[in-house]
Amino acid sequence: FLGQQIRRYDDRKTIIRPTMSSLKKIQEKVSQILKEHDEGSVDSMIRRLNQTIRGYCNYHRSSCASATFHRLDEYTYKAVKRWLHGRHPNKGRRWIMKKYYRTVNNCRWTFHTTIKQNDGKIRFLDLQKAGRIRIIRHVKIRSEANPFEPAHSDYFACRKKNIQYCNLDGRFAMENWMIQ
Repeated sequence: FLGQQIRRYDDRKTIIRPTMSSLKKIQEKVSQILKEHDEGSVDSMIRRLNQTIRGYCNYHRSSCASATFHRLDEYTYKAVKRWLHGRHPNKGRRWIMKKYYRTVNNCRWTFHTTIKQNDGKIRFLDLQKAGRIRIIRHVKIRSEANPFEPAHSDYFACRKKNIQYCNLDGRFAMENWMIQ
């Protein structure tokens, strides 16, 4: 249902995870983006891949998807490697590694490109790794709690401290019902 498999086990535990067909669709999308950017710029390709990977991971981040995210990372790494060897058929692995990969957070294989900004500084644009996106578990609200009653304000203040609603770049997002 909607790209997710819902299964209830004998011990009354329900597990929701992305289906293999949704993983195949995102893999086809990654391949399509790489084919479209055969002769294009690397920074536009990385931007398109990042949008696709982030969108898929944001949709599935509330389910048991970490294994699926690592499979997507593995597929993306191999597809980018094939794309690079097709783009530079006469260059060796070390040359490709020095030109297109860098070390970020103890990970040697971060695909990147450099972008020169208007002020002359060089900025790196990295390919998003799906395995680094944090899984956020859903925590149920107590049935008797109501956010509009002052008696439950302590419960919701504690809940807001414990549950971190954050964007991908680490900033905390404001809840809609608190803004209104």
